[in-house]
Amino acid sequence: MNPSLAVYVGPNAVIVAPCHSTPDGILYEQDVPIVLPVASPQTIGAAIKRAFEGFSMRTNNLRDSRKSDWPAFQASGAKSMRQFEAEFYRLSVSCLNPSGAVARAELPVPGDEEFSFSTVFNPRLPDEEIGGRVLALAERVKRIGVMKEEANQSSQTTRPFGPRV
Repeated sequence: MNPSLAVYVGPNAVIVAPCHSTPDGILYEQDVPIVLPVASPQTIGAAIKRAFEGFSMRTNNLRDSRKSDWPAFQASGAKSMRQFEAEFYRLSVSCLNPSGAVARAELPVPGDEEFSFSTVFNPRLPDEEIGGRVLALAERVKRIGVMKEEANQSSQTTRPFGPRV
């Protein structure tokens, strides 16, 4: 299994959650995520590199786990899972090959999880470049989510194909 992690971009913090993998390839967050209350591209990139280094294989019975057990949710300070999911964009970041020479950060389109946006990068790039790509990806998807909400609101008041006959 190639190293993987999750990055949660919220309004007041960025949370980088290193992952473990079970022998069956199921990813789960490690107990202590990296919380960046003041996040810059440089600090995000450095945290991503640390999280990649901390990736490991571990046996764990996840059958009794609940969503609210997620370390990133607990570290976020959100009062509910609904608030956490509404305020934070979750990016999956994974190395694409065993050598770790290529990684991809991926973020689903809000409300249309069958599609996603991604960026590919070399994890050995300077911290600032890695963090900048992750922030740019989150910002682009956020804009698309806002545009989609605006389109949904306007379609409720007007019919795109004229009046129904």
